[in-house]
Amino acid sequence: MMDRNKVKKVKFFYRFLCGFIVSVCLFSIIGIVVMLFEEGIDLRILFFSLAVGVMLHVSASVMLTGYPPKYLRWTSGHE
Repeated sequence: MMDRNKVKKVKFFYRFLCGFIVSVCLFSIIGIVVMLFEEGIDLRILFFSLAVGVMLHVSASVMLTGYPPKYLRWTSGHE
C-alpha cells in the first residue's frame, strides 16, 4: 500500500461531491431502517445496508481527510 505522503490530496470539488454523497447516504440509512420495520429482515436490506455502508465510509473518509481510505490509495495519482 502507498503512504499518505505519496498520494495526491483530493481536490475541493470531489470533496464537496463526497459531502453530497454522505448526506444522501444518511437519508438512505433512514429509509433502510423504515424498510426494516415495515418488511422485516430480508436479503435486499442486507445488500442495501452493505452498499450504503461502503459508500458512506469511502465518501466520509475523502470528505473529512482529503485522502481515500488505505485500501483505495492505489486509485489516486502519485504526487
